Amino acid sequence: ELGSWNDELIAQAAEANLVLVPLDRCYSPESYPTLDAIRELNPDAAIVGYHGLLAAATLRPDTAYLRAQIPYDLDYWNAVRDDWAYTTTGDTFMIWNDVVFLNPIKNGGLNLDLIDDIVGLVERYQDESGHPVDGVLHDYFMYDPYMNPAMADRVDGEADFDGDGVGYYDDEDEQALFMLWQKEYARAFRSRLGDEFIQIANGRPPQEDADL
Repeated sequence: ELGSWNDELIAQAAEANLVLVPLDRCYSPESYPTLDAIRELNPDAAIVGYHGLLAAATLRPDTAYLRAQIPYDLDYWNAVRDDWAYTTTGDTFMIWNDVVFLNPIKNGGLNLDLIDDIVGLVERYQDESGHPVDGVLHDYFMYDPYMNPAMADRVDGEADFDGDGVGYYDDEDEQALFMLWQKEYARAFRSRLGDEFIQIANGRPPQEDADL
């Protein structure tokens, strides 16, 4: 937790050109003194928030503590709750224990509402938190939806983002929309947060596709 960092850790972090912190912690009042101290020691250091791509916790983080100290977690959960992805059998498409994949497809097309909700939430925190970050690391852009292998026996069916009963790997239209959504997501960050806002794109596609 950043709030527990001592002066030595803060000084070490301030030596870096870029400091990577989970985005929800960047917008946490508990972290503000630490982040302020880093910026004071090194005004040129970029504070970048780590943000999972197309993933959300299944359990609603509804506690008074989180609302007061890590509000982004709760607001993000509420923003994406209606966008969980499901499988060909109607099972929740879980990719980690208690982590669900989000659905990039809506009504047969791109789920632009999901993009608007996520980017809009970051935009609001940038404007209202008093502690804007310098950028975001997206983890991660992918050609196909990732699932931790340990979850294979716990999820029934195959990812089915468009709900037509055909699994993702047998549905070329679904595959194309999956990739296109990620490009639109990156474009929305650039458009709404500006060219100076740092975007670090983890994953293989950004290394091979100029649109990312």
